[in-house]
Amino acid sequence: MSRSIISLLFFITAIVIFFVWTKPLLDDIGVLRGEKDSFNKALENSRELQEVRDTLLGKFNSISVEDSASMSKIVPAQAESTELMVELSNIANSSGVIISKLNVQPEAETAQKPVFLESAGEKNQQNYRKVNLSISFSASYEGFCVFLEEIQRSLRLIDVDKIDFFGKGGNLYDFTIHAVAYFSSEDSVSGAGSAGEEGGDFVTMINKLKTLNLDVGFFSSKEFMFLKNLTPDIIPPVERGRKNPFLPFEKI
Repeated sequence: MSRSIISLLFFITAIVIFFVWTKPLLDDIGVLRGEKDSFNKALENSRELQEVRDTLLGKFNSISVEDSASMSKIVPAQAESTELMVELSNIANSSGVIISKLNVQPEAETAQKPVFLESAGEKNQQNYRKVNLSISFSASYEGFCVFLEEIQRSLRLIDVDKIDFFGKGGNLYDFTIHAVAYFSSEDSVSGAGSAGEEGGDFVTMINKLKTLNLDVGFFSSKEFMFLKNLTPDIIPPVERGRKNPFLPFEKI
């Protein structure tokens, strides 16, 4: 009888010890194992992120300074309206074209905001802004063709939307070209988004970096070699005029 009571006491004590000390310890061990797995996953993602980054940096660093400068001319950081007007004027002069009106107008600020387009459940960001061009000039048909060919060869990306023309008699025409140039958007943000689980931020960055494709072979392609830099470098003069032009000149 006493043995049964002792056995029952030991059994009850074991149950109490399990629920009071052992079970909380097991729960803590489970939590620690989960955190360990999470840290290991984050470490694995960080290594993969570093590998992708190093691969992209290797390709980027292989681009020469000249090619990098040429790429910045295709879609510049600013609208560069003055440089664009000078470039178009130079093209017109070399093509035998007489420009009568040239309008370079960046889009309104409200239209310059980055636009997100919903597509297949993803957000695609428009990271550029537009500069509307209107070029009116008189030229022969041959001069008009040369003018378009020179625009095509320009490093500055210009899309021709519409061409209006009227005959003036003989081989002389009045042309109006409506076109669009581009420059990068400073307001563009990389919308990384919030991660839903541990290491999710790494997964997001890895997926974004994997979508980047730096094709350095583009710089040796015939399409790129066909382009030429027609954008002039406008350097302000070192010596400027007088601070007050209304003061009388000093006698020499």
